[in-house]
Amino acid sequence: MTARVEAVPRAVLDANVLLQAALRDTLLRAAEAALYVPYWGPTILAEVEHELPRLIARHTDAVQRAAHLVNQLQLAFPRALVNADLALAPMELVGLASGQIDPGDAHVVAAALAAHASVIVTENVRHFPATALASVGVVAVTADQFLLRLWKRVPQEIIAVLEEQGAALHPPRSREALLGTLFRGAPKFVAAIQSHQHPDRIQP
Repeated sequence: MTARVEAVPRAVLDANVLLQAALRDTLLRAAEAALYVPYWGPTILAEVEHELPRLIARHTDAVQRAAHLVNQLQLAFPRALVNADLALAPMELVGLASGQIDPGDAHVVAAALAAHASVIVTENVRHFPATALASVGVVAVTADQFLLRLWKRVPQEIIAVLEEQGAALHPPRSREALLGTLFRGAPKFVAAIQSHQHPDRIQP
């Protein structure tokens, strides 16, 4: 089966993407602009709430901040949460053998199937072999690759998202300053914006 192709893609956002503040902000603002439809499962949100306090341990209220973030995600995108029952993931996809899905990430595949999503956005693409996902019409890409795809498809809308994101920060940041922050998590995407090349000429 080939991957589904949608005018507005449906994408499952893995926990490791949602844990990166600037990248998360860009992705969610793109979703609010209807450039794609975001999804996640309960295990993904649980991982975000569990892991975020460690990443923001400098804050004395780190646990409360993590809980608040998960709550805000659900309020902002009430239809994003799907029932990612592991029974939804075909058993032949899950296992330890080469070419199969990492067992610890089976819930992400289940979320994609429940959401009828064509894309999993994750920093652990190696845990989602293309040969395994092909049979269910899903591909796994990094956040960098996903944002670059959106930029190629709707460049002006992505620029508007970045302008909005920069203006909403305290203090506000220019587009260039924001791109500098995003570079670590999405270097190819940032390079594409900075180059001012036509999106069709940028390699994925």
